Amino acid sequence: MSDAYPDVVYNQGMSTATNVTTVGGGQRYTNGESYDINGNSQAVYTTMSAAVTALNPSGSVYDNAIVLVGNVHSLSLSNETKSKRYTIMSIDLDKDNEPDYSYILRFDSRKRVHPVRIDFLNVIGLGMAQKSNGGTGTYNFGIMQPYGWFECTNTGLFRVTQLEYDLYDSNNGTSAREESPMILQGGVIEQWVTVGGAEDQYQEAKSVTYYHIGGNVWFKEFHIGVHQDKTKNHFVSKHPPISVTGGDYDIFYLTGYYNSPNNNYDDNAECYINGGRFNKVAGTGMQGIGNLDTHANGNITWQIDNADINEFYGGGINAAHIAEGNIMTVISNSRVDQFCGGPKFGDMNGGRKVVTNATNCTFRTFFGAGYGGNSYNRKYPANKNNVQNIDWNSWVGEQYTKKYDANYGGVETRIDYQFIPMSGNTSNVARLFVDYVSFSLATTRDVTSKLTDCTITKSALGSLDLFSQCVGNFYGGGNLGRLLC
Repeated sequence: MSDAYPDVVYNQGMSTATNVTTVGGGQRYTNGESYDINGNSQAVYTTMSAAVTALNPSGSVYDNAIVLVGNVHSLSLSNETKSKRYTIMSIDLDKDNEPDYSYILRFDSRKRVHPVRIDFLNVIGLGMAQKSNGGTGTYNFGIMQPYGWFECTNTGLFRVTQLEYDLYDSNNGTSAREESPMILQGGVIEQWVTVGGAEDQYQEAKSVTYYHIGGNVWFKEFHIGVHQDKTKNHFVSKHPPISVTGGDYDIFYLTGYYNSPNNNYDDNAECYINGGRFNKVAGTGMQGIGNLDTHANGNITWQIDNADINEFYGGGINAAHIAEGNIMTVISNSRVDQFCGGPKFGDMNGGRKVVTNATNCTFRTFFGAGYGGNSYNRKYPANKNNVQNIDWNSWVGEQYTKKYDANYGGVETRIDYQFIPMSGNTSNVARLFVDYVSFSLATTRDVTSKLTDCTITKSALGSLDLFSQCVGNFYGGGNLGRLLC
């Protein structure tokens, strides 16, 4: 697969392509003709649709591949059907272990994506590759909604501002994503959610069998939850196993982060980490886990090796929505600035345990139990869509009143926001979050911490600004947290 000519340019709206005929020797390929590629005769196609038709894929993404032998520009995804499964990759004729060519892509709005594996390939937003004179849009990716298997290997790269990976449209019985893993070993992910859109018909397919992330991937906010628009209580996400083999994460939570419904998904969470850099890690985000009525399930299990972590909390960060069960952590060969075996905020249920087994780790401060202090619950006012900019002072003044609200169990005390391109690529979306503060004792019950060949140091390990009196110390209990035996 390749463009017919060595380069392509676009009009002001980046919607119409024109071949550049005067550079690189002019036309290189004719669609469907055979050419000598590294000593082998290969048919080369000059449009993705022609390549997919000729490939006629069957089986899995590992059984079929489209290989780039030149740069490819496209104003649409290569395929939007569930039955076409294939890998997209580049050739490496100069044998420098880098992709020779790139897939330069633009598509607008939400689009269904065929089961795909991105391997040994840079997938570049068109607006990142070139700019039109007088163009005003972003001209990159819209929002991908995978139909099934979705993988980017550690030799692949793509960047998205939002990815919605687990869609089921209840008005269309064949729309659900196929059961399969989400595998991201490469890529830059600003925001990802299971499903988006305020309409009730857009639901989770609950199709993810497991998550495998790591390698060269970067996440601003890794969590397992729905979009901010999903404010109703039934929009809670299940928690398949998570395997981490490297990567870089600003925050890493095992439950949802963007909304805080008065409901939990009744299951358990388990995470296996081998390598990676983490800023904040916690068992639950803004959403709890486990049965709210019987307090069954809601167990958090961590198994961690060779990780670099600034803050770790085995339990959750929101006192209003907790992990209902036990918190179990096995950690080895890792560096953690501040380790807290229990929740950061939120009281654990009676009869629940916190167990930590650490081997050959370096900590700057170690708390065996809960942390305690100011906990924040979150409200999400509606989006402001299709804006170039907004009057932030006016919007914040309307939504942020600094009053107590019993529905959120606290006083409005701080805000957060997002301002990112809309999926249509011509305007922006503004989002506001209002956080309500309450004091949490982070009460724990039965706490066991076993440290073998570990070091508690006063030396700087990372960027975290710890309380000076805590640096270099081990506490079997919590910080401001309460321990009941």
